[in-house]
Amino acid sequence: MSIRLAQDLIRAYSDDGDLVLDPFSGSGTSVYAAQLLGRRAVGIEIHKPYIEDAIAKRFLHQPLFAGG
Repeated sequence: MSIRLAQDLIRAYSDDGDLVLDPFSGSGTSVYAAQLLGRRAVGIEIHKPYIEDAIAKRFLHQPLFAGG
């Protein structure tokens, strides 16, 4: 899924500050898109290579935990 499509869906079905849960997060697109829109986000993924890839590509230079 593209980040733009994920953002469109998240924007349509949630509000600023809402928690977005992606129980099959794969490469982290939904979690990343949610964060870009000001939502809190939790991603769950069982396959370690997907987690490592998501961290390297999307989250390496951002905090994983934000205060607030």
